[in-house]
Amino acid sequence: MGTQRQWVRFASTGSQMLGAIAASVLLGMWVDKKTGTRIPWCSMAFPVLTVIGLLIRLIKETRPQNDAYKTEKRNKG
Repeated sequence: MGTQRQWVRFASTGSQMLGAIAASVLLGMWVDKKTGTRIPWCSMAFPVLTVIGLLIRLIKETRPQNDAYKTEKRNKG
């Protein structure tokens, strides 16, 4: 049962990341269209910044579990 919950958790996280990246691309395209830039800087920069932010968030969310594991391991031996 635990593996199924993990699978659902990872699937929902992946879906959220995909949605955020798609939204950042669309926002970048809209900004580029409004500003009339020749090179689509926002369409390239927004998704990159989104991915960086999502990775930082993912690391922060999973880090307390890793710290608890290290503390438990240190206490055992």
